[in-house]
Amino acid sequence: MPTAGFFNHLLHNAGYRAEDISIVAISHCHPDHIGNLMTSGAATFPNAEVLLGKHEYECWDRGENISDMRKPTKALFDKVVVPLHDRLRLLQPGDNLVPELTAVEAFGHSAGHFCFHLESEGQRLMLLNDTVPHYVTSFAHPQWHFSMDDNPDAAAVTRQRILDLVVAEDIPVTGFHIPFPSLGFVEKKENGFEFRAATYQFNI
Repeated sequence: MPTAGFFNHLLHNAGYRAEDISIVAISHCHPDHIGNLMTSGAATFPNAEVLLGKHEYECWDRGENISDMRKPTKALFDKVVVPLHDRLRLLQPGDNLVPELTAVEAFGHSAGHFCFHLESEGQRLMLLNDTVPHYVTSFAHPQWHFSMDDNPDAAAVTRQRILDLVVAEDIPVTGFHIPFPSLGFVEKKENGFEFRAATYQFNI
């Protein structure tokens, strides 16, 4: 995806090289999450181990029951993930990516989609990844179906479970589809939830 994203440019501006990256964690294999794994036929991050859910990898590798909408995703998977097979570490739910970061089952948005739970020095953060497709409606109506969820029924069940968890345990969250500052807390509201962006609550 040569015209998509600014990550590599911003990485350079932050003073890092692609060669400095040792781990790339993939929550799922949709195009906006895997498209930067390869550049001009070579690994974008040549020294990195790529961490990915085992179930997610196997489902895309088999390519069974792929919807028409996701056929380009399967083609991209074959182009940018399969060639990296020798540097993949396939994860099960509950596995640690690194000691502080744990894979959390969040299947539905894709077959093997993961959230990531971070815990360090007594502080916690849940990376929702794509469990929440929209920062308003997905919280207010977690049971609603979204066209980008590969299994909408399973995604809705997962959304309810994960949001119940972060409310019950008062875990701050972040996610790919939550606008800046993308960090905050989830509150229970009648039959749904509400995202409350953090302002002064964190020392960041």
